[in-house]
Amino acid sequence: MYTKQEIIIRSHREGKSQRRISHELQISRKTIRKYIEDYENLQKESTKPETALSTYLSSPPVYKVGTRSKVRLTTEQHTF
Repeated sequence: MYTKQEIIIRSHREGKSQRRISHELQISRKTIRKYIEDYENLQKESTKPETALSTYLSSPPVYKVGTRSKVRLTTEQHTF
């Protein structure tokens, strides 16, 4: 069984576009872009591309958590 990361990276290496991968897997294009960018950044940092792939696939995905303020939900109704 392949992980989501493996399927996305394999499709990208085969030359498929992010939109096509997104459409085929029914996953958000932003998610596809995140996985590809993470893999490419790791590949740039590594001296051996083979090691980058195994390292990337063995580590869990890292999500960037924003620090935006909370939204207040109210029951107020405005009449115009």
